[in-house]
Amino acid sequence: TSYVFQIMGYMMLFETEYAEITMLKDGRNFEVIPIERNDMIVDQIENECGEFWHRVEQAKELIEDGVDFTHLEPNPSLKKDLEQMQEQK
Repeated sequence: TSYVFQIMGYMMLFETEYAEITMLKDGRNFEVIPIERNDMIVDQIENECGEFWHRVEQAKELIEDGVDFTHLEPNPSLKKDLEQMQEQK
């Protein structure tokens, strides 16, 4: 069911009312799953994205004002990814 939110996000972006997911069950049985737009889910996705983008914009303003964020620790679950990215530079 986690794919439902991803599909709803695509439906929001492409302004569609209907989508289908296709899959092979047991590697040989082709299945098509129809999905109709759920405006409650789409509204929730849109609101969460809007709140996230508002926080991004606030952070950009703080950076432009010279606020130093170097003392902050990255999210522990992302720390390893950040270290790997820095090693690749």
